[in-house]
Amino acid sequence: MANRNLETLQKLDKAFGAGNPEEIFSFFTDDVVAHISGKSSMAGDHKGKQTLMGLFGRYMAALGANPVVETHALLADDVHGVQLQSLRAEKGSRKLDVKNITVYHFRDGKVCEMWAVDDDPYAADAFYDA
Repeated sequence: MANRNLETLQKLDKAFGAGNPEEIFSFFTDDVVAHISGKSSMAGDHKGKQTLMGLFGRYMAALGANPVVETHALLADDVHGVQLQSLRAEKGSRKLDVKNITVYHFRDGKVCEMWAVDDDPYAADAFYDA
């Protein structure tokens, strides 16, 4: 029997790849809390689905026109999940190539808390805020 939280991560990843924000945010609780690492203008603790949706819009705009996001692994148990990804993006002469990890906490099959960390936060911060 498949793990419900792993299925949620797989559907979330698929919705992200399809660029479907409405479907993406259907996998989050209304009171979700997102902890974003770094010192960019997007870093910090963000509370609520509406706030996270706004942050997501800023994040996608910061990545430029054609970011390449590759998921390497999705892992989950009854409480937590982990997503390992690589991200490549270009804006003008600026380039970003980082690996990132997102840890998820689930409640009733939805993400209620998440922590996102890039492996090179200085490069990521500079790129996001450029």
